[in-house]
Amino acid sequence: MEKNVKLSAPSFIDFNVSPDLKQMSRFGSLRSMSSRLCYVASQTDETFRPTKDEIVRLNFEFDETCMESLSHKENIRKVRDP
Repeated sequence: MEKNVKLSAPSFIDFNVSPDLKQMSRFGSLRSMSSRLCYVASQTDETFRPTKDEIVRLNFEFDETCMESLSHKENIRKVRDP
């Protein structure tokens, strides 16, 4: 019997940990879930192609979002009181 991913994924964030530790934890969680997705999707052409296309789309979307976020943070750092 397979585990339900929603039930096995942590659903809370401890706000007492460093940002780096939170990022590493999120990365590990996503890496684990994506590994299973890649395994299943690689089994046939019918599952591989749409999964690959969706991953490309998500990468593009999140690359843009990340760049916008970093750009916004850089602009905030440049604003100084007179």
